[in-house]
Amino acid sequence: MAGLYQWADLYRSMGYSIIPITSNKIPAIKWKQFQERRPTREELAEWFIGSKYRIGIVTGSVSGGLYVVDCDSRELAERYYRKHRDSITTMVRSRRGVHFYHRGSGANFIRKGVDGR
Repeated sequence: MAGLYQWADLYRSMGYSIIPITSNKIPAIKWKQFQERRPTREELAEWFIGSKYRIGIVTGSVSGGLYVVDCDSRELAERYYRKHRDSITTMVRSRRGVHFYHRGSGANFIRKGVDGR
């Protein structure tokens, strides 16, 4: 089974800017620079080999225009999926709903029950 470093390096090779986050989703580093550049393999190794951090993906142009829409209920997620299924690249279930991943120029927005970047 691949370790955390291998997963982070795979995501980096896919063009995503990766940062370490804590179990409560707080960045474990000062991450502003990673909105402009992707980390090196050495930085990934420092963060993820033998650590208990989780993988965070910086959205936006640094990650090829990746953006995520967070639907906070299963019902809302079903409606969102029916309307946007052609542009969804990946879906991940969350505690309360579903995260839908898209590529493009998604604008930052927040609506009741749905937030995204």
